[in-house]
Amino acid sequence: MNVERPCIVLDCSNVHEMDNSMVNMLLCCVEGAIKRNGDVRLAVMYPGARISLELVGIARLFRIFDTVDEAVESFQHRAMHEPHTELDLAEADDVEGAVR
Repeated sequence: MNVERPCIVLDCSNVHEMDNSMVNMLLCCVEGAIKRNGDVRLAVMYPGARISLELVGIARLFRIFDTVDEAVESFQHRAMHEPHTELDLAEADDVEGAVR
């Protein structure tokens, strides 16, 4: 993954169950995205696949959407609300420090 701030949407409409290799693939994807200040969203998940993620304890790492369009739109919404300058980022860090 050579993209800065990757926004990845995985269409899971053909996934009925998650085995270990699929879970590992998802973990690799989210790890790579987070290292680049990005994120991975999952869309169109069957209940069995979602339950598998919950059972292995990684469902909380992902936002899961009913449709691919909703997942894509969630990234567009995020971009509108992100700080865009170093000053804004510094102010955001000051607020986080004050809350802790």
